Amino acid sequence: MAESNYQTVFHFEVLEDGVLAMRPVGPLTVATMEMGFAQLAERLSKLSGPVRVCVQTGQAQIKEAGAVRFAARFLTTRSDIGKWAVADLSGPKVFLFSSVLMPLAKTSFPMRGFRSLDDALAWLRE
Repeated sequence: MAESNYQTVFHFEVLEDGVLAMRPVGPLTVATMEMGFAQLAERLSKLSGPVRVCVQTGQAQIKEAGAVRFAARFLTTRSDIGKWAVADLSGPKVFLFSSVLMPLAKTSFPMRGFRSLDDALAWLRE
């Protein structure tokens, strides 16, 4: 059997109202973001209909500034899995990404910042 180079970089959890949360296991780098979003795309390929996704770093530190740029770029350019909206909350060494995915939708949503995960989830439910 071939060894997998895949490692768990995000925990996936369904929150209230069916929001899919991605929480990183450790510091975010461009490499871990790439792996995490590959895992997300794989999961989304098995779902149908609109999906709401919250990418939450919580207390995980951003190890590379490039990881933030990569996430924003990925979330706004992956036309194969739909259009995303990204919002961020930056504080001392922490970031929160909140995103909305509407598979195959032609519309994109404005970027927006949130003070808390509760605020982000409230916006996702609108």
